[in-house]
Amino acid sequence: MPSFAKLAAVDASNPLIGLWKDQSGPSPLKDLLTDRRTRAAQILSADMPSKLTHIRALIAAESDPSSALWVGHLESGDFTLPRMMQPDHLYRLLAPGPLGPADGESGLKGEDLEPGEKVVLPSQITRADGGLELEQGLDDDGDEHLAGVARLSMGKANGNGHLNGAGNRKVTGNGGVEGTMPVEKGVRVGPHWFEVVPRNKVQTDLAKLVVKEHEDLHAMVQDLRVWLELEIPLIEDGNSFGAEVQNHLIKELLTAYQKSNSYINASRQHHTDRIKLITDWVKYPNVMDYPAAITSSDRFDNFISRSYLRSLLMIYGGLLTRFQRNWEKVINPKGTGGGSSGGVY
Repeated sequence: MPSFAKLAAVDASNPLIGLWKDQSGPSPLKDLLTDRRTRAAQILSADMPSKLTHIRALIAAESDPSSALWVGHLESGDFTLPRMMQPDHLYRLLAPGPLGPADGESGLKGEDLEPGEKVVLPSQITRADGGLELEQGLDDDGDEHLAGVARLSMGKANGNGHLNGAGNRKVTGNGGVEGTMPVEKGVRVGPHWFEVVPRNKVQTDLAKLVVKEHEDLHAMVQDLRVWLELEIPLIEDGNSFGAEVQNHLIKELLTAYQKSNSYINASRQHHTDRIKLITDWVKYPNVMDYPAAITSSDRFDNFISRSYLRSLLMIYGGLLTRFQRNWEKVINPKGTGGGSSGGVY
């Protein structure tokens, strides 16, 4: 039923009236749209199709023993028996590399450690006189410190500033409980476990590979979302199905974005799961369920990583198919031709 109510008078003093009428200056939005259209054309015509070929080649590498994707890795190495040893033993057995020279024996190899990694020895954080061996040096007041958290109260000191016998350690910083703790001669401050358990290098390499692929997906779908948001036409009654198609594709891109984030987070979770299992194992080394749990966790993460590669095929293939089959509605959402009606294919 039509309304015969008197129209409210327009407030001419309102600065928002006619805000968009004067567009004589530079138009950042138009420039952005032009740039995003160029990027979208590159993604849809070249980048995504090449990703389909690339990922198929990666999956085919599951039969290549030199690849981190080789399924045969699951039957050997850290997937069947995780290793644990004392750091002084590791130091003697390690091949020339980050920890110093070897003595001719064979054992853990240098590639088990990433460049710059070091294994901490007990002697590196204790001193025979009960003090702390701290690489950070001195505070401004000349006291020794450990990462700015624990401070060693010098107590009775000799002429060199070292403790004579037992002293007191004051715990401060970051909400810690203040107080004193006895520091016995030659005893470590706080609990430490020095057992060395190398990371599963095959799984680490595989995760890096798959994370890189999901980072590429993440960037592409974000670029496409920006472009489609800028292409949304004027919202009005009737003949809006093309805009609905665009919104549907934006939701598809958002789903792909969320899946890429999920895998990247799952890669981080691989390390946190191992940390929990391994720290318990070094406390209870004769509980044989711990190494079994570690291998089971690694195998599952390997399975998930290879599964996520296949999910990339579905994501890229599905997005390209939907864009191709609904292209007229995407680039001309208000068109009146045959492409302006019907469902999303």
